[in-house]
Order: sequence, then C-alpha cells, then structure tokens
Amino acid sequence: MTSLIPIFYKDYLSTRENFERFHNQVINMPRDAFSNAKHSKLKALASYLLMIEDTYDCDEGHNYKEILALIIDKLASGFEPIFRDNELEQRYFTKDVDIDTFYEQNGRLIRHLMGIMAFFGAIKSKSRQKKIIKFDTCREIALADDKLLTSILRNNWLDDNIKTNDYINSLKGIEISDNANYRPTYSILKYIEKIQRPATFFELSALLGRVDDVQNEDEILKRALDIASELPQRQDEQEAYFFTQMDWRSEDGHRFEYASSQQSYFKFRSFILYMADFGLLELNETNSTAELTEYSKNLLADEIPIELSDLEELLYKIDDDNENEASLMNLIIYKRTPQITRAIEKDSILIEKINKRALRNVEYDSTGKRKRNKFIVELAKVKAGYTCEATNKKTFKMPNGQYY
Repeated sequence: MTSLIPIFYKDYLSTRENFERFHNQVINMPRDAFSNAKHSKLKALASYLLMIEDTYDCDEGHNYKEILALIIDKLASGFEPIFRDNELEQRYFTKDVDIDTFYEQNGRLIRHLMGIMAFFGAIKSKSRQKKIIKFDTCREIALADDKLLTSILRNNWLDDNIKTNDYINSLKGIEISDNANYRPTYSILKYIEKIQRPATFFELSALLGRVDDVQNEDEILKRALDIASELPQRQDEQEAYFFTQMDWRSEDGHRFEYASSQQSYFKFRSFILYMADFGLLELNETNSTAELTEYSKNLLADEIPIELSDLEELLYKIDDDNENEASLMNLIIYKRTPQITRAIEKDSILIEKINKRALRNVEYDSTGKRKRNKFIVELAKVKAGYTCEATNKKTFKMPNGQYY
C-alpha cells in the first residue's frame, strides 16, 4: 500500500531544512515547567496581573519586563494577590532585585510565563513588544473557585481557534491565513473518537498540533484520520514509520535526530496536559497515549455544539443567589455572547433543540421544585439582543458596560 504521508507532506520531504520547517510549524506551547500545566497556575498568574490594573496603561500597553516591574512594585508596596502562589512569587516576582539584570537572566522563562496567559486570551499584542492585559479575562479566572475555574477554562479551550488566538498568531514559523478556521481542541477530541483507540502524543502533536498551509478544520481532521489508518499504534513505531515515509535521513542512511526540544510532542505537550487538567483527556504517561474521558464522550454525543453543551454545564454550577457568582455569570455570558450568536445564526432551530433537550432532562432542587434552566434564559437574552420585547428597546447597562 502506498503511504499517504509523503503525499500530504510532499513539501517537507527528505532534506534537513524541510525536516526543521515541518517541526517549526508545531504550536510551541508556552511553559515554565510541565508539572505546572494546571488551572491553579493560571489562577495565580491572573491574580498577580489584576494587582496592577490601576497602574496599567491599557491604551499603550507595556512590554513583559515592564509588567514584571509593575507586579514587583505592587508586592513591595504591600499589595496581595487574590490567589497567592509562593513558589511562583519566589521564582519570578522577587522583591529587591535589579529588574534589568533579572530580566536579562530570566527573560525567556518570563516570556513563557506570560505566554501562558496570552494563550488563554488574558494578554493581547498591541505590537511586537507592547502587550494589552485583558483584565476582564483575568478577573474571570481569578475570581472563580476551583469548582468553577476548570469549567470556565475548559469552555474557553473548546472554542479556541487559531484564527483568533493571539499567541499562536505571534509564533515564528506559523502564518495564519485570512480564511483560517481550526480549533485544535475540538479536532483532537473528534480524532480520538474516530480512530477508536488511544492516540499517542506523537500523532496528536504532528498531525493536529501543527499549522501549515492547510488551515481548515475539516481538511486537517480528514488528513489526520487518513494518516491514522496506516500508522502503527506505539509511539516509537509511529515516529520511525513517519520518518521513513518522509525520507528524513542523512546520506549515510541514519535517521535525522531532533535538536533539543524540537520534538513535536515536546513543543505541544502542555496543550495535551491542559486538556487532561480540564477533564477532556485521560493520559497514560507510561506509553504516552491519551483517551477521551466520559465527559468528552458525552459532549461529542450531544446534538448541540460541544462548546454550548459545556457552557450549559458550567452555568448549572453557578449559584446565582450568591452575589459574587452572579457577577461572574454575567461576565461569562458577556464574553461568550459572540460565540452564542454565531451558533444561533448557524443553526436556526438551535434553541428549539435545546428546549426539547431540557424537557428530556428536567432538574429539580432539594425541595422537589423544578429548576429554572439558566442556559435557555441566557440564550433567549442573547438571541433578543438584550432588547425588551414590550418596548423594543435595549435594557439598561450595568456599571461594567454589560446589559442587564
């Protein structure tokens, strides 16, 4: 059987230059340590960024060294973050240091640290150097308790698209086209569902964690599934087979070797770890494989888009009788209004589907009273554009600019 691998990746065959170009297109995830690729790290970082909101120039932005200096100044002045991480603070935000010297020695690690927040949409680029902190996103992350935080981050993750992810757009070796439409998280889940076996970190990274000229979700997924049908199942065997088909070997016949940290599954590893932390994948570190969790299987089996199904589950966790959580819910819905609007526009009977689904899955409180479906309520508000049906006028705004 003729392999499809050299057909799909014909522009990357044989030469060392092509070998390196192939791997430079892997999404190089920010990391300071793989063991810290967890939601608690994000909560801590968001908390330290929120400390500097009152001194931050949101119009002009700041570079990462200036952000570091602002955080250290706040800590030196006695300010405390909402959620403190002593290890993070001792390593990066140490008081009484010379900022220029410290950044010169630790700049790469600090850029990785801030890159984590950029990947999650809490930092946007104004220019190559200047960054704008999205304090609403930081607030959403920092204020949520553990019960809600994983769900909030997971919901962001499910709909994340290379077209709109500022961090991916800034990576060297990757060029995002105007027509790009690719969600790596969703595609990884669909891929594992379709192949009906555990997926190796190698195939997830090399087939779905790269961004080349093919940037359409359906095409990327189809290419990956076609290649999966010929791959061995063990990671080391997959890698050897892939190298052979790509003719990645020197003149003496030896396989090319990766430069330090060049492996696709090293660069993309944090992405996979976060998917596990958010309850989307179960990992087997012994054989470097990932499987779907029951939660992921249920999301994929649902009749509505997975990001909306996950949003419904998130809203059920929020106690809107609690003032803080009610405010958090307003923020969550406000940030996802474009996502919800797109889904409603794409499927004209989406709300009807969700209503029927709700009737099949009625929930009751401890007194036996039927619970109000907050998800349907919020969808109806978004669909109406926050316009009163009686007066045909917009509802009034809250102090944060959101509509009641």
